[in-house]
Amino acid sequence: MLKSLKLLAAALPVFAVATTDLNAQTPNFTTPNAAEFINGNPAVSRPDHTSCYSTGATISGYGAADLYLSAWNSSDPNYTGEFLWRLTPQGNPTGLFQQGSFAYQGVRSMEVATAFNWVTNRMSFFVAYYKVGVGHFLDTYELTNSTGPNPVNFISSQQLSSATTYGRIRIDVFRSHYAVLVWQDPALGLRTKAYPGGGAWSGTSTIAGSLGAISPDVALGGNNVINAHYVSYNSGTGEITESVIDINNVLSSGGVVAPAVEDVEFIGNTLRSDLVLDCPDLYDVDNWAYTYTDRREVFVRIMDHHTIGGTTTVRVNSGVLGNQPTANIHKAYAPALHYGTGATGGPIGQITVGWYTTDGSSTNGYIALEMREDGSALISNPDYMALPNAFTANTYPTNPGIAFSRNTLHAPGFLYATYYDFDASGSSAQLHHAFHLWGDVVFRGVNETEPGKGVAGAVITGTCPNPFSDVLHTSVALQEEASVQLELFDMTGRRVWQYQAALGKGTHSLEAAGLKKLSTGTYMLITSVNGSKLQAQKVVKQ
Repeated sequence: MLKSLKLLAAALPVFAVATTDLNAQTPNFTTPNAAEFINGNPAVSRPDHTSCYSTGATISGYGAADLYLSAWNSSDPNYTGEFLWRLTPQGNPTGLFQQGSFAYQGVRSMEVATAFNWVTNRMSFFVAYYKVGVGHFLDTYELTNSTGPNPVNFISSQQLSSATTYGRIRIDVFRSHYAVLVWQDPALGLRTKAYPGGGAWSGTSTIAGSLGAISPDVALGGNNVINAHYVSYNSGTGEITESVIDINNVLSSGGVVAPAVEDVEFIGNTLRSDLVLDCPDLYDVDNWAYTYTDRREVFVRIMDHHTIGGTTTVRVNSGVLGNQPTANIHKAYAPALHYGTGATGGPIGQITVGWYTTDGSSTNGYIALEMREDGSALISNPDYMALPNAFTANTYPTNPGIAFSRNTLHAPGFLYATYYDFDASGSSAQLHHAFHLWGDVVFRGVNETEPGKGVAGAVITGTCPNPFSDVLHTSVALQEEASVQLELFDMTGRRVWQYQAALGKGTHSLEAAGLKKLSTGTYMLITSVNGSKLQAQKVVKQ
């Protein structure tokens, strides 16, 4: 990519505390407190990749519901891959309305996402992947308004490239509306295209200066302007480049688009994982973060406009965050990252990172931590959060994999994660689905509340009617005095109503009135307490 900021990385601060040798202390992996189950086709042998996505929706015949999409696959073309979908009651991921799956053969880098189609008034499911020796593809499915046994229909398959050599492909969605794809075509560079929510994708654009870039990722964020953030690595220069393009330029181009380079980080030849990038969907500043590993340390590169006013790199398992370092005795693989407006219940804008850790003998499993958006401290309890049923007696025989859903504003009340291992007999692979409840003090630790930030015990006790016509009521229970803010957003991200007041301890019934003039459709009601998002709930105007 462009190198106009090549010297920037050297000039910016880095949390680079030297890693000391481990003493006799062993890192503590806290006991998880999260719903988890196993669901996946055992025929997916030797998986080396997974992805997941989650959102909420109002589904005809079911009402308020949560959607969970996932995929896992092997890079070996002889093995099967699988795309899975699950429809559950709102706020109950282990409940079940419907679920199903579709098998894929000879594919790599399967990625899933969902967006609302304004033309059909239905949810579209996207599965992006590379078909070995053939090229990149995008499959579209549709969730029908049927409560029958097969409510998900295959709609179309679009070939994106004819690349005979593998290149990574990734997808992200902004507020269940806009979507952007990026993939690596080894002969042409990074290619990208966008989805405006109406059923038709834009033409394909080439990102200028990207020939030779590998391991691309994309994340959508912004406020008044929706930006597509891209990250990639160039082995020739040893640099990771993060750049940004207004999504309108991607939608209208179909040719060559020139990104604005925001950051260049020199790492040499130490990259030993794919890059994973994320940013908040709707935020007051355009922050982002990405993660990678050299198989010893897990690095997170952060752009924080709030506190540090620039970029920094945090070595999250080195001990710099006050946790016991794992870097000297544990290898680290396949990091995942979620940058969310309320990730795991912390103050707005916190960053959750997870990865597979192994000492090569007795400790083998998936762990995570949550830290502040400026990279200064942990929010989760030191040392690391173990994911449920994620540890095995033996090391994983191929490449381990973990994924976090990157959706924030429209996600259900859980941070959705998928990860895989072998069953107890070691004969077949199994895909884990875990749901970490935002606000769970066991999962997120006890250090999350700062003065003026968050209120323990704040609970939404009900919102009605839904659908609504003119007035919407919501009830908030507080264990102490707090500032409560309600905001109503349409699906383009425009705020159409707002309320804020200082309220005392107790249960309060709040009313959003004068909504009759709003257009019919789906809206998002955001409830915040002392600046921390308590709940994001879809409501429907009839």
